[in-house]
Amino acid sequence: MLTRKDLCKETLRKPAHAWKRITELRLSVGDIGMKFGSGAYNSINNGVLANEHLRLLFSQVRPNAIPLVDAFNHTDHYLGSVLGRYDGNLYQKLYEGAWKDPLNETVVPDGYQDYIRPILKQQILTARL
Repeated sequence: MLTRKDLCKETLRKPAHAWKRITELRLSVGDIGMKFGSGAYNSINNGVLANEHLRLLFSQVRPNAIPLVDAFNHTDHYLGSVLGRYDGNLYQKLYEGAWKDPLNETVVPDGYQDYIRPILKQQILTARL
């Protein structure tokens, strides 16, 4: 009969192995441009295959992502997250955090008038109802 510890071990074995493979692939694909120059990759297809394999591994890890992250026992403070709040003020803290973001220091970000507004105006004029 499986104990709770054995069950957790068996449940997380495949996702933990996929996590390990993700780390290995991310490290090898991370500087793929440098590796092309050195001849480590003989074709761009190898990089494409590595990225496809990463997507497959992500799909295997996704259902168990929270237990895997919890297994590292990082605090929400360390992760920069307010999602694990115990006082129930999640949305208030998310709102406050958004206002602390440097992009929200001004009401209208730099470049809006020059680049974004003309595009939005053009789309409104060409939109059909």
